[in-house]
Amino acid sequence: MPIATSMRSSLVSFVPVLAFLSLVVSSSCRSLCRDDARAWDDEVEVRFHNGLALDEGRECEPDRAAAARWYRSAAEEGHAPAQTNLGLLYYTGSGVVQSFREAERWYRRAAERGYAPAQSNLGVMLLLRQCERDDVEEGQHWLRLAAGSGHIRAASLLGAALEKGIGSDVDLAGAAHWYRIAAEHGDAQAQYSLSLLYFRGAGVPADDNTAQEWLRRAADQGLSDAQFLMGWLRAGGESAAVAAQWITLAAEQDLPVACATLARMHLTGHGVVRDDARAAQWMLRAAEGKLPEAQYDLGLMYLKGIGFDHDPQMAMTWIQRAAEQGLADAQVKLGMMYEHGSGTPADPILACLWYSLSAAQGSRAAISERDRIRTHLTSAQHAAVDELLSH
Repeated sequence: MPIATSMRSSLVSFVPVLAFLSLVVSSSCRSLCRDDARAWDDEVEVRFHNGLALDEGRECEPDRAAAARWYRSAAEEGHAPAQTNLGLLYYTGSGVVQSFREAERWYRRAAERGYAPAQSNLGVMLLLRQCERDDVEEGQHWLRLAAGSGHIRAASLLGAALEKGIGSDVDLAGAAHWYRIAAEHGDAQAQYSLSLLYFRGAGVPADDNTAQEWLRRAADQGLSDAQFLMGWLRAGGESAAVAAQWITLAAEQDLPVACATLARMHLTGHGVVRDDARAAQWMLRAAEGKLPEAQYDLGLMYLKGIGFDHDPQMAMTWIQRAAEQGLADAQVKLGMMYEHGSGTPADPILACLWYSLSAAQGSRAAISERDRIRTHLTSAQHAAVDELLSH
């Protein structure tokens, strides 16, 4: 079965990519402030904890609208954790109308009181350009303050910002420094990111042993990216069964690239039992995760009746989704399906369109098919194709 030849290259390119936006959003949106060493007025502290209990759903269903009222009551008295959690509710639109402006206002009030979680969240918003003031340099400033005061997540985020050059020039040595601080305090994302720097020799000397050590720590904490890479690095050797175990752990967390890889392993029997039905289900999960290579491969499986009944219409659906994401192999295949009426009525104009889009990416097969089909189009059809390409 000619499963997408670009899958391997996509997996390889996946390894060094740090999903910075995903990292900062998950950090900013899921960290409630619970305790603080400062002595707040007892009544104000009670208001905060009433809000926290309602926010977390302690002994009742969460009621974030009520939580917001209690937080606001404490926040207006200068209670920084309440200000931060109220900002979080505005950021996520939980119990209040979503408002980045209000989230920034409350984060900033707490941050200016020196409260590290608020400094970290405000830094994240500025780096993501979600504040009224478009100032990524200020965002990194707040992250530095939070990280410097011992906020571990801020240290990890600061490492990511320095690695990507967000708010400053790229500083790989600086990224490694902050990743290490967070990694040594158990932050799994920082451990994973630091391992990638050691694999690449970026900001630190290349050292596979140290890279593997940090990668294993992250994987043991359940970080799906790290689990996948643990498996991927072993998939080509004699430890295919061990590779499959790690990749399965990542796939069970719905990491799309892990689901697709596990599907391919079941198709070939590499490290796992060969099982087309299991392969089909894992490929479907990967495709539903919007991985274009998996969407294309799933379409081919439907087209060839592997793991599913032969279904050209479902094949068309999934191949088109991959093509719309810009996957060149899917685009040329979609052109062929439109040309020959497989899973859809034949349409030479759309066939030429998809051949042309793939050809623009340098696909030799698409260039050949585009040039061939153009010799059979009428002048009106040529004009229709050109019109579609102009949009």
